[in-house]
Amino acid sequence: MVKLAFPELTLIGSFNGKNLYKATKQIENCVLSFIELDIFPKVFIRSKNSKIQSLAIGSLEKFNPDFILSNPINLDVNFYGFINFDKKNDSTWDGFDLPFFFIPEFEVICKDNTTCISTYSYNQNPKELLIDLSSTKESENKISFVSESPQYQDWESLVKKQTKDISAKRLKKVVLAKKESFETQYPINHKNTLQSLLKVPNTHAFAIILDQDNGFFGASPETLYTKTNQTISTEAIASTRKRGNSLKEDLELEKQMLKSSKDLTEFSEVQTGIENSLNTLCSKVKRSPVSVYKNTYVQHLRCEFKATTEASSFEIINSLHPTPAIGGFPKKEAVKRILELEPFSRRLYSSILGSKGKNKEEFIVAIRSFIVNKTLLTAFAGVGLVEKSEPEKEWQELSIKIESIIKGAGFEITRRNLCPLNH
Repeated sequence: MVKLAFPELTLIGSFNGKNLYKATKQIENCVLSFIELDIFPKVFIRSKNSKIQSLAIGSLEKFNPDFILSNPINLDVNFYGFINFDKKNDSTWDGFDLPFFFIPEFEVICKDNTTCISTYSYNQNPKELLIDLSSTKESENKISFVSESPQYQDWESLVKKQTKDISAKRLKKVVLAKKESFETQYPINHKNTLQSLLKVPNTHAFAIILDQDNGFFGASPETLYTKTNQTISTEAIASTRKRGNSLKEDLELEKQMLKSSKDLTEFSEVQTGIENSLNTLCSKVKRSPVSVYKNTYVQHLRCEFKATTEASSFEIINSLHPTPAIGGFPKKEAVKRILELEPFSRRLYSSILGSKGKNKEEFIVAIRSFIVNKTLLTAFAGVGLVEKSEPEKEWQELSIKIESIIKGAGFEITRRNLCPLNH
């Protein structure tokens, strides 16, 4: 065990009627050294944009998300938190609190190969922290399929009904999701899981850890937005192809996606939806050309946006989320169908996770994600349905995405049935 003693806490200002004190020190330990501390909640984010790793440990005080997102932060402190996608009852999410933002008791940030730890308090009492730097035990990497929802026959009828409604112009796109559960022989190690996720390139690796058993993890390619002062950046990401086993195959799959009318239509809906949302709140909206965005297991179409805005975080999030990439278009009708048709709660899957500070905020969309509960892992993935969507091809895309999630978490699936004809 190593004892970290902090320097004297100094007053940084008043928030919500209370004086807030802070102390910071530079350390040699890596951020993940603190993951196994028996202090909760923990929120970890590795930004794909800045590569900064942030870990918030323990809650000095929790706040309603609307309060934090509606008001400016004028102190040198970051508030961490999340917003649920829905409120449907589902035992899968037992143990997970209502959405909240919080001032962390401790905050570890690694930037430019320098790691600092800060502590926050409502008084100036000396603070110290005990951490165990012993090596993490090896955990198994074999995982077995347990169940899925929906099953293929139900999926087939859902897709056929939605494409029929899209043809009839009742909506343009809807994103429907699937969940698959897997099991390991021994409890899943949170630190090892994050170490694996950090290896997935071009993604936000993240975790919300509520206690020793329950955690929500992922490696999301999608930024909802980042904002520095009044400059906002966001992106449109949609359409999916797997990565090829060779450079030739990879380029061929890329070419197929760029020529596919179905993929181009799906991407266009996402791009247009985000641009329309920005135009309602921002000025000087600029859009980059479309490019192909690749990570370890899959590739997508992508474009970036930059703009200027004086809108609050609350206004920006409510305008952008859920994006057409995770909800559909038009937004209201698509979300209504998701809540009616999906046989489970998304809750944190495709929710918003991030941090808000004095001059900077960053929020990500929590896709390519999964719940851990002791030995059980439940992964989520969605696909965008447009007029030319085919049930079996969309089912195969779901399977590719879920397999990439499991591999990204460091597991090897020992048993899984992917053939729709056998469902």
